[in-house]
Amino acid sequence: MHFAGLPGIFSFKSRHEKNHRKYWQVCSYCVLLNLFQQACAQAEPFSSTQLVPSSTFNFPYEITYGPNDSLWVTERVGKRVVVVSPVNGGRRTVLNLSGVVYQSAGQDGLMGLTIHPQFGLGTGEDFVYLAYTYDNDPGIPVQRRTKITRYTYTLGSTCVLNPASAFDLISGLQGSNDHNSGRLKIGPDLKLYYTIGDQGYNQFANMCGIIRSLDLPTAAEVAANDYTKYQGKILRMNLDGTIPADNPLIDPDQAGPEAAARSHIFSYGHRNPQGLIFAPDGKLYADEHGPKSDDEINLVTAGKNYGWPRIAGYNDNAAYVYGQWGSSTPTPCGSLSYSDYTIPASVPQYQESTYSHPDLTDPLKTIYTVPTGYNFQDPACLGNYFICWPTIGPSSLDIYTKGLGGIPGWSNSLLVTSLKRGSVIRYQLSTDGLTIPGSCIEYWNTTNRFRDIAIHPSGTEFYVITDNSGSTSGPSSGYTNTLDNPGTIMKYTYTGILLPLNEEERNPVRVTDMVKVYPNPATNHINIQGKRALQKPLRVQLYSMSSVLVKEVTSFKNEFSINIAAMPAGVYLLKLYNGNGMEVQTEKIVKY
Repeated sequence: MHFAGLPGIFSFKSRHEKNHRKYWQVCSYCVLLNLFQQACAQAEPFSSTQLVPSSTFNFPYEITYGPNDSLWVTERVGKRVVVVSPVNGGRRTVLNLSGVVYQSAGQDGLMGLTIHPQFGLGTGEDFVYLAYTYDNDPGIPVQRRTKITRYTYTLGSTCVLNPASAFDLISGLQGSNDHNSGRLKIGPDLKLYYTIGDQGYNQFANMCGIIRSLDLPTAAEVAANDYTKYQGKILRMNLDGTIPADNPLIDPDQAGPEAAARSHIFSYGHRNPQGLIFAPDGKLYADEHGPKSDDEINLVTAGKNYGWPRIAGYNDNAAYVYGQWGSSTPTPCGSLSYSDYTIPASVPQYQESTYSHPDLTDPLKTIYTVPTGYNFQDPACLGNYFICWPTIGPSSLDIYTKGLGGIPGWSNSLLVTSLKRGSVIRYQLSTDGLTIPGSCIEYWNTTNRFRDIAIHPSGTEFYVITDNSGSTSGPSSGYTNTLDNPGTIMKYTYTGILLPLNEEERNPVRVTDMVKVYPNPATNHINIQGKRALQKPLRVQLYSMSSVLVKEVTSFKNEFSINIAAMPAGVYLLKLYNGNGMEVQTEKIVKY
């Protein structure tokens, strides 16, 4: 994560995203973050549990609630895709990419995952899409690139992502040891959206790299598959990787419509957008790391420009100036020593107000904008200044849409996970989704680094993955590298009063069930017919009404029969479990 600099100072990267750096001193929060903690205090009741042991995962990056009623997790460093039971934490590796994914001590490796919406519905589209970095040249130095690959999930006795099915949608995207971003989502338009960061250029060891977030490709570069200028963008592509015919035409030099090029680029001017989510009405939201201030939540619109690196947050000249280290002259950049707080006179500097563009778009919210003159080196931080910077480290984004039967007051809320505070921060959208009118509420503040969140369809259970190491602040003032729940899934369950259901939801119709159980009543056999693919093997247990187990059947098929001819007449309770041990349906069965 990065934070905005003082006037005349470049915006710099927060060390809580530089996990390999060590900072041992303790600091107190600056006043602004203390105010944040008070203003965003949680009110609703939740219980919490650790779903799997600590260090089960090796830097998990993505957690998605899958269509087979399981949690799908990617490991950025471990290079695996793991399916996890949300009930008991049972887990199974469905893909190991150790042979093709590059990983350093930075932010590369296996990143985003998204699942085809027709997965398990019998349409032959049991697809899972992954984004990861790889070495494009086995020589030295490493030439990092990024690709997006589709895998087919095989049902039955294997239940894995078949390596032989790998189909690269796009490869040769820029890759870095920093700011890859790497979130994937399939939109309601059945297009694939991908966030690609600014590669961490203009700072630290990458300080001589030029940020290309505002650069746009020409038609010739697009035709040549030259993706150099795709950095700092949100991409949109067809599910085979091709460019959609309705992608925006963006003019790279404002030279007129005839110069506009249609590419994979959907929006541009982004820094490190690690959160991406669609609302039910199709609106697309993203959050991204700011420099020393001005983390952003954006409503992402086709063809729009979000300003980075010329602007951080709003175009307000508040506590941010862009210093372009890579253009230093007459002293070359390679001869300079990078500093978070002092820019040499040879480095060009640009105030925000010197930049304008017809497509420039303000964020919905910044976290936080501070005035010029703000002290980013508060002595109370005892040298670990970045912990006191007015930012949270937004690492992912989700949206809560449950109305009836959900948590009161939560519908239409954005949920932001925080690396810096080990918490989830909720922002209520306006009814039309175009603004965030109020302040935030913070939940589950812990001594962890929260990386991503998944929401159970019930709207009452939340699953958060945590980093294995790195710096955080914890629930109170301070700084630590010791995490309470590293490399795991934390499960938070709402324990308060829910909004009332309507009659249809109190008595759901049969089409909402996971499986069809028939005939009922039955004499000789009952049939199990899956409405959609469930994790295998399926296990069915039949209990008498006195809770005695009378029959148990296991099957790797989606449709099968159970012989009940020898069972005495009566009423029985049928329980169906998926392959991860999760109870997915209960039925009363009458035996004649």
